[in-house]
Amino acid sequence: MNKYIIVVLVVIIIAIGAYAFLSSSSGAPAPTSITMNGVPTVAQNASQNSDASYTLSQVAQHNSANDCWFVISGKVYDVTSYIAQGMHPGGPSILEGCGTDATAMFEGQAGPRGEPHSQQAHAELVNFEVGTLMQ
Repeated sequence: MNKYIIVVLVVIIIAIGAYAFLSSSSGAPAPTSITMNGVPTVAQNASQNSDASYTLSQVAQHNSANDCWFVISGKVYDVTSYIAQGMHPGGPSILEGCGTDATAMFEGQAGPRGEPHSQQAHAELVNFEVGTLMQ
């Protein structure tokens, strides 16, 4: 009986430890839940310091689907998690902005029909902000 209790306690301790580790990735607060085009997603970057400043050369180092940052109107955004979820209505066209000042792409005519990004896209972009562009 004592062995059974010890095994149960060990399993509970391991489960609590695993939960604590997974839910506190690097001590940051839990990601913010949002919806993107009506589909639930997670903005993992919302907990990052949006008071930080970056140079365009720093942003340029984040230029792939696995690490994608871009600048829009002087703000720096990390959209890596958004890309990983495959949520962009324009598919891989978002990758053209990785590591660049993508203001013209975002504010201009987007998509195959030449339509600008929606107000919803503008509103939800803030969830991916990680800082501002240094001048």
